[in-house]
Amino acid sequence: MTYLQFHALFNLPPLLLLLFHQKDHPLQPAEYLCLGAIFIAVGLFTSPWDNAAVKKGIWGFPDKQHTFKIKYLPIEEYLFFFVQSLLVILSVRSAYLFFPSLSLHLETSLTPLKGGLTLLLLLLWIFYGRYTKKYPLSPRWNYTFHLFYWFTPLLLLQWIIGYELFPLLIPLLLLSLAWGLYYTLCDLIATHQGIWHFDSHQIQGYKILNILPWEESAFFWITSLLVAQSYLLLLPPSLR
Repeated sequence: MTYLQFHALFNLPPLLLLLFHQKDHPLQPAEYLCLGAIFIAVGLFTSPWDNAAVKKGIWGFPDKQHTFKIKYLPIEEYLFFFVQSLLVILSVRSAYLFFPSLSLHLETSLTPLKGGLTLLLLLLWIFYGRYTKKYPLSPRWNYTFHLFYWFTPLLLLQWIIGYELFPLLIPLLLLSLAWGLYYTLCDLIATHQGIWHFDSHQIQGYKILNILPWEESAFFWITSLLVAQSYLLLLPPSLR
């Protein structure tokens, strides 16, 4: 299986299904703006993060199973960032269509307390990054650290900024868990097919079905939750 075949087999069907479900509910202008903002944020953040991991050898992509690379990543990997984000966003919209009671029109606001907590989070993030450079972790922590150090502060920042949306957190967690499970199953097949591989010396060693590092499954859950929360945070209250 090639990476393009992976997209055709695992990403295209749910995308078509979600688009069909929403064919009578087109995106509103505000939603297009949210979608564009999320795509820009995902591209600017995930691309250097993923490139850095491949440069370190935490994971990699065999040459014969993708078309071409931009820097260290296949073009199909960049495509995956945006397809996954689109699928998560459309699934949030479908959840609202299935369960109209989720639409609570919750409002968020910027307050001095939120600003202070954001600054504290930033300082802790910088301090921990410097601490781990001074006292480096074992190589087996590389994937774990690369994932949680970069993504956990973003989750916490979203909860600080949009704590008013907490009543919707459980549905978002369930939705993200569903995508995490789906992509874990897809990734088990892709890893078995050799579309990508992981350095056994840079993972904890706990593998799902002795194939997939647990960190990879965590990645899908965390990124799905990040996208879902970003979408709600960016929406105007009238559409939440």
